[in-house]
Amino acid sequence: MNTINNDRAMKKSKTQICSALMKLLQTKPYRRITVSQICDYAGVSRPTFYKNFDTMDAVVRYKLQQIKKNYLRDHSRSGDIRALLTDFYAFVRSNPEINLLLTKGKLYYIFEDILREDCQADMAKIKEQTPDRAVAEYLPGYLSATVVSLLKKWVESGYEQTPEQMGEFVSKLVDGYEALSSPRTAVNRKTAAARAYRIFSTIFPPACACCSCPTKRIRGFFLPIRSK
Repeated sequence: MNTINNDRAMKKSKTQICSALMKLLQTKPYRRITVSQICDYAGVSRPTFYKNFDTMDAVVRYKLQQIKKNYLRDHSRSGDIRALLTDFYAFVRSNPEINLLLTKGKLYYIFEDILREDCQADMAKIKEQTPDRAVAEYLPGYLSATVVSLLKKWVESGYEQTPEQMGEFVSKLVDGYEALSSPRTAVNRKTAAARAYRIFSTIFPPACACCSCPTKRIRGFFLPIRSK
């Protein structure tokens, strides 16, 4: 019984802390919010905060995980990838909490960490089917960075494209990535990589002399793939 009560108390404290952070984000930049301010707003002590969370970023991670959990509960996971992506982008555009955390809080990096961990878990499930160890090792990080980069670009453009257009666009990229991680011939994987690079070229400018140019980084990922 004590364990149940402790779990309930912990869940209640986490909810209060998350709610306090979201309220404070409406009026303050994330980096100017302190643990003490959250505790005062939530009506909890500092020891209670640190009993539940190690850092402020951990609060954000927990909140994003809760949003993700609710999203998966309320939205179908069946259907083609384009429909699923369209649904996701529509959710992002209409969800005030996501907008507050990502747009105002500039907390894309935490969202990227969560996506990378999800990708790593998925890759681990098909580890034996993935012929290239380098692909299995690097693809989760690259995919999560790509998804967040596109999401950030879309959000900061003021949602210039519709969720349907984003779903169509990103589904084409996913087709290429799936080919990279599937047990196909090296020639097919090279073709898929080239297709994904061509799609990326439509949103990034041609490579420039700058070594940090996004196009060069993308080119460097896709083009080294060689048929054996």
